[in-house]
Amino acid sequence: MLARIVVLENESPDGFAEVLTDHLERFQPADGVEFGITEEMVAAWWRMRRAWSIETRLRTECFDVPEPGDGTSLLAATFKNDADSTASPRCTATKRAFRASADPIVHNRAEVQS
Repeated sequence: MLARIVVLENESPDGFAEVLTDHLERFQPADGVEFGITEEMVAAWWRMRRAWSIETRLRTECFDVPEPGDGTSLLAATFKNDADSTASPRCTATKRAFRASADPIVHNRAEVQS
């Protein structure tokens, strides 16, 4: 039942079942409440990895760096001015979201170094 709710058509129900089995064996829920909590952990685990996969794909598609080198150029492209880019709106939104998540890190690092 849980797999039908969480797993998308293009994902592996068997892979999901394996993750669920691994968690059930590891945590050995003693009752329905613990079983439900374990199911929620597995659903969150599955969805988080899906989100990471989507994020990776979007970022890979959005960067317009001809030669990423060691990856630093690719990452730096995220901070590029959107007005200078020919990226699609989806790519622009992805770049903005990344900048929003990275800005506090950059700001905190600058404060530490000053």
